[in-house]
Amino acid sequence: VMRTTLLARDDYHKLMKMSLPEIIKFLEESGYKEEIDRLAVQYSGVALLEQALHQNVVRKFSKLRHISSEKINLVLDGYLRRIDVYNVKTIIRGKFTNMPEEKIRELLFPVGRMDADFLSGLMKKESIKEIVAASEILDKALAEKVCNEFEKSHNLFELENALDKSYYEQMLS
Repeated sequence: VMRTTLLARDDYHKLMKMSLPEIIKFLEESGYKEEIDRLAVQYSGVALLEQALHQNVVRKFSKLRHISSEKINLVLDGYLRRIDVYNVKTIIRGKFTNMPEEKIRELLFPVGRMDADFLSGLMKKESIKEIVAASEILDKALAEKVCNEFEKSHNLFELENALDKSYYEQMLS
């Protein structure tokens, strides 16, 4: 049933020929109405479109997890774990650049093991070291090591690389 709500190939060709307001109206009529109506008060233009698509993905994944069997949820959880890592990296980058929490929140996909409340808790942490520890993506020894290296270098590369590597190791196991 959910497959029938996907946009057809022809729809994409139509969208490419539309203006932004036409695209928003088209999407509102094809399953994104709830998100567009709720967000139109706060956003407009490309920001509205992006946030509506973003929140629709969150809603669809939540529904998929709810209605799927354990086997399917195992596959979904693997995919969603990747989004958890993305979310942690986004929070770390936001903290590193002193971005306001509200701006960070707009960039998050709270669909995996880390729901919106958990991600909000991570954003409230004082340091990047606390964020990494609370996320529990890395084991304690590795988290300590990469955070200490980060504190010395102020370079996010090694820290983000460790998060990605941990994800891929979990998936391979």
